[in-house]
Amino acid sequence: MLLSKKISMISIVAILLFLMLSPFNVNARNGNLVTTTASSEEIVNVVILDAYYCDLDNDSYKDDIYAEVKLNLLGSNFYALDYYVNLTLPSGTLFSYYAKVNTNMNEVILKNFFYNHALESGDYTLTVKVVLKNGGMLTDSHSFVFDPPGGSDGADPSFDLV
Repeated sequence: MLLSKKISMISIVAILLFLMLSPFNVNARNGNLVTTTASSEEIVNVVILDAYYCDLDNDSYKDDIYAEVKLNLLGSNFYALDYYVNLTLPSGTLFSYYAKVNTNMNEVILKNFFYNHALESGDYTLTVKVVLKNGGMLTDSHSFVFDPPGGSDGADPSFDLV
């Protein structure tokens, strides 16, 4: 039960820090897992588990993006890390967000909400970078490219009115 409360707390902190984000509908599964090992045998793995556009804010427009990121942390009883998320639109417009995460969990799932960010057609790039600061500095990152409805043929992202 204590583990569940800690995971819930981490999710709540991540949600609050990303309320400013605006997403669109993306479907990304089974991202690449990248492992970086420090000399102290600490390990940080970052992977984007899922990303898709949807209507997160119930405004009847599927112009929001949800992204789920998994962090695997090994080698310590406590982890202090910086969590950076960048969302790049097809035009090159960049939305950058930052969160400080402190945990004693070896696995952390961060849920990212980007409200009203699906603004144009084409390829969107979601990049996540983690900097682990346990005595030294260890980093890892993962990027995922996706294309919301409308494709990259010049069409606008799709919106459903209810």
